[in-house]
Amino acid sequence: MTLRVLLLLAGWLALIGCAATSADEDRRTSQSRRSRELRIAAASSLQPLMTRWIDAFQLEHQEITVTVTYGASGKLCTLLLQEAPFDLFYSADLVYPAQLRDQQRALPGSYAEYAAGSLVLWVRQSSALSLEEGRETVLRDPSIRKVAIADPDTAPYGAAALQAISFWGLDAILEDRLVYGDNLAQTAQFVDSGAADIGFLARSLVQHPPLAERGRYWAIPEEVVPPILHARVTLRWVRDPEAASQFNAFVDSPAGQQALLACGYQQVTG
Repeated sequence: MTLRVLLLLAGWLALIGCAATSADEDRRTSQSRRSRELRIAAASSLQPLMTRWIDAFQLEHQEITVTVTYGASGKLCTLLLQEAPFDLFYSADLVYPAQLRDQQRALPGSYAEYAAGSLVLWVRQSSALSLEEGRETVLRDPSIRKVAIADPDTAPYGAAALQAISFWGLDAILEDRLVYGDNLAQTAQFVDSGAADIGFLARSLVQHPPLAERGRYWAIPEEVVPPILHARVTLRWVRDPEAASQFNAFVDSPAGQQALLACGYQQVTG
């Protein structure tokens, strides 16, 4: 073999080696990017808004995979007190995030109020019940067999529903007619399926598909139930603090706040 041939062979082997090294590096980078994951525990009432937030966030941060689990805020809080594997907790009230903060389950300084929601009465489109007058008298209709609310012990909107019922003096009338969903999603199913005639839900849910096409709602006045403040925390055992911080920053950005308003929430200040 001539010297010229040997030199060409050495050069070719060097190129192959460089290409393999580059491919390995690309593969390691890709795996590293895919390994970034943000795990969110969120109240059921947040589903339309959280979907918007995540879709928009991932357009800017394709390297971060975001997963979300929905449930009643109180039940999620119970799991988080046992250090369930989540990074962020978006609650539908202030109490549960404060509980996690006070019991050292949250990163110091991560507690923040981020939205205010409102309570509505909701019926199916086919219902004969009239919400057009916009008054609680619809709940006195003798044709009502069942009224759906979320479990007031774990769902803030369920507790708010009981507050409205007491404000109107309807406790005795509705006592035997209440049916309780584990969370707002199940409460909506009760009404949508006909298991209940009317239900108390979050405005954020009934303004968006599929409930927007399936029913009608009346927004309960703020003098009956004031805006329901929501707070969030970053969990102490967060795996990717930078990703959590980036998501929270997006929520607080003009784009995140615009989505919040579009989903029927009010902004909070301070």
